[in-house]
Amino acid sequence: MQAKQLQIVNFEQAEKLKSKEIGFDWETPYFNKKGELSGLYLPTVALALKWFRDVKGMHGYIKYWSGFGWAYYGSSYVDKVKPTLYLTYDEAESALLDALIEHCLKEVQD
Repeated sequence: MQAKQLQIVNFEQAEKLKSKEIGFDWETPYFNKKGELSGLYLPTVALALKWFRDVKGMHGYIKYWSGFGWAYYGSSYVDKVKPTLYLTYDEAESALLDALIEHCLKEVQD
C-alpha cells in the first residue's frame, strides 16, 4: 500500500461484509482478485469501520502505546482482555474490522 492511499479490505473481509449475515451495502468500487473492475465490492477499511458505526452502532478506536505499538479497543463486542499490539496503524485497524465482522457473524449463529 502506498503512503497516500487508504487501506482496502482484503478479499476475505469483503466476502464476509457482503454476506447476508452482515449486509454491507454501501456503493464502493469493485474489483476481482486480478485487480480488474468487476466482481467483489472492496471498500476501504476506514469506510467499512464507518459503516459499522453508522449502521450497526458498533465502534472502536486505535491507540498507540509509545515504544510498543498499536492496539485496538471497542466495547463489549470486542472480546479483548489484554490488547494485542500491532506494528502499524493499518494492521490494528484491519484487526479491529476483523473483530467487528466476527462479532456480527457470531451474533447471527447464537
